[in-house]
Amino acid sequence: VLRFRSLLLAQLAETETARRGAVLEAEHAAAALLVREAQLLHSGATAFVRSQALVTRERRCRDEIAVAELDERVALVRRARAEQSLAEVTTSPVKSRRLPSSGEVQSRDWSPRDTRDASAAPSPRERVLSDVLVELTRVESRTR
Repeated sequence: VLRFRSLLLAQLAETETARRGAVLEAEHAAAALLVREAQLLHSGATAFVRSQALVTRERRCRDEIAVAELDERVALVRRARAEQSLAEVTTSPVKSRRLPSSGEVQSRDWSPRDTRDASAAPSPRERVLSDVLVELTRVESRTR
């Protein structure tokens, strides 16, 4: 009976050792799976972050392009306004005539359409335009 009991205890110990080994192997395999899953999650997260960075960069580039296009439009509007102002200045009712003796230009700040009193003082804008016209005429005569 003692021998039988010793054999049973030995088999029981062997079975318990095998069971513990199997449990350890299963835990090791589960841990390896968890590590692999964590690696995949990490690489997925890294890829997601990179893709988000690319999307953000793309948006920033598109925004910069849009701003540049708006700047171009603003420049075109400013140019059109400047050209319109130039056209208004060059078609201004301000007249000029040459003095016969000196060849200098004398400006007048009235036009046939002018309805105000001829003795009234010219507006600051008219004075500036007149001065600009006089100076342009002087420069033209010097370059001839």
